[in-house]
Amino acid sequence: MRALAGLVALSRAGLFPIATFTQPEGADPLAYTARCVAVLGETGVREPRVKLLPMFRLGREAARSGGYGPGESLAGLPESAFDPQRLQCGRSRAVSSRGVHVCPLLVDEPGGRMSDKLAGSFRPFALSHGACTTCWATGMTCANT
Repeated sequence: MRALAGLVALSRAGLFPIATFTQPEGADPLAYTARCVAVLGETGVREPRVKLLPMFRLGREAARSGGYGPGESLAGLPESAFDPQRLQCGRSRAVSSRGVHVCPLLVDEPGGRMSDKLAGSFRPFALSHGACTTCWATGMTCANT
């Protein structure tokens, strides 16, 4: 409820926040988006904007679903089969108080931290984390485009 209150407060201040939801497995994305927009509107968010993320088996979800298996990786994918620039990690980094990370999803994940300083992250990242397979399969991006 605090998150909804924050979205309403931002809306009342004249801002147009983007609320990010995780799309449940098997849910129709258009129907689910419409439901999310309706809930935000009923709560008082003017001009609600919604972004759907696929389900990543990270954090608590890893405990529920078993997480990613050792074979779930794009590391062996031939370069000709995939353009790494298609993913956000091919052109941006996430910065936190703990360093520079390949993407916002991997800030708390082993192997997601690239460096203490931005200059140390100007290198390719091996798409070896299981979450990379989810981004690749769904076309997921953290960008708000």
